[in-house]
Amino acid sequence: MKEGYGMEITKGHVPNDETALQRFKIISPVLAAIDENADAAKIGLMKSEACGLAGISRKTLGKWLKRYTESGFDGLRYQSPDAAPKRLIPGELVKEAVMLRLEVPSRSVPQIIEILEMEGKAPLGVLKRSTLQDRLREEGYSKAQMKLYQKPGAAARRFVRSERNRDRKIPARHASWRVFAKRKS
Repeated sequence: MKEGYGMEITKGHVPNDETALQRFKIISPVLAAIDENADAAKIGLMKSEACGLAGISRKTLGKWLKRYTESGFDGLRYQSPDAAPKRLIPGELVKEAVMLRLEVPSRSVPQIIEILEMEGKAPLGVLKRSTLQDRLREEGYSKAQMKLYQKPGAAARRFVRSERNRDRKIPARHASWRVFAKRKS
């Protein structure tokens, strides 16, 4: 819990309007300095003071300033991660990507995206490498999984322990004890 600008910031559940008001109180001196057309050094000093008093990072302050300039007071309200739109790739595009991966297993994800965009099956810039790569991994067609399937007999053994006799291996310092124990009985 930090105090700054005559207010108290607490972690926990705070209504959206109160959160936005607290954030506005933190960024208001910086906004005033920007409105006065102050030089960059003074604005930087105001940002440092605001961060120090509020106990937030420079990056967080920058995000709040950007949201305020883009969306006004509504931009300062708390936005839950669940409310953010998730980038989903339609199922038919994933199926097309899987077919392209099966045709040439060594084909990279950027190459698959380029082919889908050139064929007109996906609009330019919609597919992102990381998102498609995650979806291919979920479907079982990542590059590592494809290599596994190409090795003869490896796909059938992928769930077998790598060292079956690992339990029987003993360090050398205990080996003599086991030998003597067997001789006594």
